[in-house]
Amino acid sequence: CTFTGGTTDAACSEGACVYGGCEESWYDDPVTEDVVDCLERPVVWVDGIFGDDTNTGATVDEAKKSIQAAVDVSDDHGMVKLTAGTYLESVVVPSSHNGLFIQSVEGGAGLTAQVKPPAGEAAAGVSVHADDVQVHGLQIQGGAVGVLIAPGPDAPEGSVVQGVVLAGLEIDGPDESAAQLGSAPQLGAGVVAVHVEELEINDVEITGVTVPATGSSGIAAGLWLEDVSDVTLNELVVTGVGGASPDSAVAAYGVHIFDGTIVNLWHADIS
Repeated sequence: CTFTGGTTDAACSEGACVYGGCEESWYDDPVTEDVVDCLERPVVWVDGIFGDDTNTGATVDEAKKSIQAAVDVSDDHGMVKLTAGTYLESVVVPSSHNGLFIQSVEGGAGLTAQVKPPAGEAAAGVSVHADDVQVHGLQIQGGAVGVLIAPGPDAPEGSVVQGVVLAGLEIDGPDESAAQLGSAPQLGAGVVAVHVEELEINDVEITGVTVPATGSSGIAAGLWLEDVSDVTLNELVVTGVGGASPDSAVAAYGVHIFDGTIVNLWHADIS
């Protein structure tokens, strides 16, 4: 099981890798249930309580304070590890950071990293504009969208984002303000993917997605998938999608697929 980084891992050769056997660069340890990185990527650490953005991020003691600062200095195919805590920011993974792996490291009492965009922002908790990005184990709360996957604002016409994996996320209540994304003029959603190929969403829970009570122009969706292909949704839970008031949402969808090809949905609970 040799990867582009040149690393061979015995556990991967035993078929323990997730999403296509040994084709991926990480696997779930069958004993500890930890996500193990087969590529041994360069790591940038983030600690929202004790970190400092002037630090190198090379160790926990030298952790950055903000996720964005860590993303900005990460190498192509690097890893950002987040200690448990609340991060009041919107995170953007630019197109220059292909293969970035963002992972929350579980703290005491099962606490994880929680991303909360500043109140009132029509922004996504995490925006992914690069290929082969993986986001694991985060909680995302507020904003207009939990996770946005789409080509960046300066991408050439016809661009697509490929190979993104979301796993083990809890997305709660994107409701602060609506965003203008895709074909929906006012949209509140847990995950939005527009112009995306080879997307995998595994073990993701989305709750309480609403749009503001500012008239009847809003659309609420657990997942909004537009112009996508080769998508796998597995172990998906979507609950409580609707308007902030009875007349604030034109429509509410658990999963909305528009212009999508080859979309596989497995083990979903949508209510």
